[in-house]
Amino acid sequence: MIPLSSMQLLRAWARWGESQGLGYPAMSAFFGERALKSPVFLAGAAPNGVLEVEMAVCALDVEDRDLIIQRWQRHMTFEQIAERHGYSRMTAARKLKAAESEFHRQLDLIFAISLEIVNAKG
Repeated sequence: MIPLSSMQLLRAWARWGESQGLGYPAMSAFFGERALKSPVFLAGAAPNGVLEVEMAVCALDVEDRDLIIQRWQRHMTFEQIAERHGYSRMTAARKLKAAESEFHRQLDLIFAISLEIVNAKG
């Protein structure tokens, strides 16, 4: 299970995406339309932590990224995810848990790098 702080950030990311009408992913498997919809990287464009979550999600492999998006952005059930990917409900739950763990690892790495950059600047 991922820590509560990571789950809270995923929820904030999902709420922000919904409020922006991003329809993530809207048209392509590579999420390229994102830049046309909302300026994620502008100051004040997204709540604290959302940019880091976006970076962590984008760092995942394609299957893990899809699982995270389908569960957190599109609110699919395990049954719906299992049907979409062609595996059992239990396998869907196990794979989602693994994807969330990898997301948390990526998020920790992004925050660690950000901290190193801040410390290096003085």
